[in-house]
Amino acid sequence: MTESIPDSLRLLIVDDEPLIGELLSTVLADRGYSVDCADNGATALDRMRRDGADIVITDIAMPSMNGIELLREIKGLSPETEVIIMTSNATMATALEALRLGAYDYLLKPFDDLAIVPTVIGRAAGKIGLRRQNLALMNDLRLRNEELSRLYDLSYELVSELDLHEVLKVACENLAKLCKASSMSFYTWKKEGQRFVLEMGSGCGEIDFQQVEVGMHGSPIQEPVSFVGLRSISGEVRPIAIFPIFAEREFLGLFITSGDDPQSIRSQIHLLRQFLITVASALSNAKLYERIKRLAVIDGLTGLYNHRAFHDHLDRELARAKRYARPVSLILCDLDHFKSFNDRFGHPAGDRLLREVAGVLKRTLRETDFVVRATDVTQDADVEAEPYTERSMASRYGGEEFVLILPETSKAGAAIAAERIRVAVEGLMQVIDGAPSVTVSVGVAEFPSDATHKAALIDGADRALYRAKDEGRNRVYLAIPP
Repeated sequence: MTESIPDSLRLLIVDDEPLIGELLSTVLADRGYSVDCADNGATALDRMRRDGADIVITDIAMPSMNGIELLREIKGLSPETEVIIMTSNATMATALEALRLGAYDYLLKPFDDLAIVPTVIGRAAGKIGLRRQNLALMNDLRLRNEELSRLYDLSYELVSELDLHEVLKVACENLAKLCKASSMSFYTWKKEGQRFVLEMGSGCGEIDFQQVEVGMHGSPIQEPVSFVGLRSISGEVRPIAIFPIFAEREFLGLFITSGDDPQSIRSQIHLLRQFLITVASALSNAKLYERIKRLAVIDGLTGLYNHRAFHDHLDRELARAKRYARPVSLILCDLDHFKSFNDRFGHPAGDRLLREVAGVLKRTLRETDFVVRATDVTQDADVEAEPYTERSMASRYGGEEFVLILPETSKAGAAIAAERIRVAVEGLMQVIDGAPSVTVSVGVAEFPSDATHKAALIDGADRALYRAKDEGRNRVYLAIPP
């Protein structure tokens, strides 16, 4: 095995014969070593304490403090210092004792060949080099273990969380810790609008994201971490660090921090890269979980909520309505003559019709929701109001039936929305050539005036719907209070 010799080693020669010191100093200095000399043990210890030494070459026979005593002192002061003993044949027993006390090797005086000195020194230097390499490897291993432990701590919450909002929150918080940044923001790339949208964090101010390079596939900067000086819309140039996130070649978004020292980020680059892999996996899993949850509550044909989701949501809204003494209205819709339409024009045309009607319900819900709510709900100073958060829902109830839940909306307000739906469906363009105009019959019921529990509320809307059917279809009927 080739020994690794450090580039710079400090040597200390200790001998009470000046000529020996000068001779060895010259030979070793020519080999590139940094050499110092001392003529006694006390002086050598002073030099050791002041400057240190990697290798000490000392004679055994010296006045005041002999080589064995100096060896003991050096090993107590600096155990890693290698000591080479110079001795004569007459003192070989003492040299062997020195080896037992920790000396690296010995040299016999007088020197028959001076070349032996650099050879022995080279072996000692190689040992020091290997020791330093091992120490460096141990330190590197310790640092990597610390990194892995820290990565585990940072990643633990991520891998155990499936809620997308919580994943982004934890990722932003932990990335900010790693970068020693005051804040971290996450932006997603919207292909349809060719723009970045802030999803989490306070953002980076008015950053002109057109300066962020976007590739052929609509994916920004490919590097794991990029440092860019971007000019904001106000004209200020700000340094930002950009962390693009990809999962299986799908671009998920950008983590961005601004106004921080890039050096503090570069110092954590290895750990950041590993953590970003975990973040990408967590985001991908959270998005998949969101899609699975959505599939569990969304009707595959129309994109509306399904029957199960309708019942769950109605339970929550009725509980809330009871707590805050607010009305909840139900609108039940049924397409007129849909079976005949299907029989005549086929199921693909029927499916297209259902999707068109679903679109009408979504648009009507968006357009009428706040109007109905603003004009319909009376405020009672004695009743605690709960903030409204867009809780209305349109669902496919089954077959050609649809149902809408309108929280905090009375029957009168729901009737307005129901009539808009009827008119909008009647105004649909023909789904296929030759098809008759589409109409819908609608029933409306309200909690608590028409019913005090869920089953009765649904039954009231259903009875009103079938009255509309019996009276000629294409009309809105309201439930009759008990």
